Amino acid sequence: EMVEVMRNAVATRNDAKLQFLSKFFKEGSLSNLMVQSHARVVWVNDWYPLKDLIYAISVDTLQRRVMVVFRGATTTEDWKSAFNFRFHKIRNPVQDEYDGRNEVLRVFSGLYKYLFRKRKDTGTTKYDEIANLVHKYGLERIGPDYKLFVTGHSLGGALTHFFSFFASTEQRFTKNGPVKAIAF
Repeated sequence: EMVEVMRNAVATRNDAKLQFLSKFFKEGSLSNLMVQSHARVVWVNDWYPLKDLIYAISVDTLQRRVMVVFRGATTTEDWKSAFNFRFHKIRNPVQDEYDGRNEVLRVFSGLYKYLFRKRKDTGTTKYDEIANLVHKYGLERIGPDYKLFVTGHSLGGALTHFFSFFASTEQRFTKNGPVKAIAF
């Protein structure tokens, strides 16, 4: 019965139904604090964990922020991307003029592929998918004054910097303050 409740809560994205879990963890433990936190996971992308970029999005209404969390390298595909040190040339997304600005930047191909390869079915990129979901949940759950926080470990840490760099060029993410990123 409990598993069915959890499946239903995840399927309907109704995280309030999961609050009963806080009673299962020792008072003051990390697990207890996480369950009692105001941050709620609203999206997890793990449909193709052996080949695809894995990330989660949470919303913290108390701190008024949306968080993107990137998973570290665990699969063969992850490690191939993490160690793909070939360079890919991209147009600089920063529009401001500054000393030393280049029109073209060189980025690691593996990171670029994970975030900017166009999907065959939708024609969109993972970056667009994540950015649009962040904006959607930020507006729906918090309002137009939400802030963006990005974190990850290992390959996820590198993707944190890469995603944050591009997000920091979009006004929808910077109008309420800078995009914050912590990578491990």
